[in-house]
Amino acid sequence: IFTFANSNSKQPVKCTILNISSNGAAILQPTVVYQGQMISLAIGSDYLKVEAKSRLLRVNGQEVGLEFMHDTDDERESFYKVFFDINRSIIR
Repeated sequence: IFTFANSNSKQPVKCTILNISSNGAAILQPTVVYQGQMISLAIGSDYLKVEAKSRLLRVNGQEVGLEFMHDTDDERESFYKVFFDINRSIIR
């Protein structure tokens, strides 16, 4: 499950990750957001969960490009480990 939260939303909002790279991601999301806004992108399952602070670089309707703002290399590595572990479990 992929969700994000921003200062405008009371609850996390489900989103779809279209593309992900080492520096950011493109997502589809159903709410009104603005370029430059900070969000927290959460990736999780029943057993694993991780969040990435992100800044919105591009907003085109529901498609949003964001840049990850990891504080440390360990944070970045943890985020990608969980992301890829979840994807592997979905494919199986």
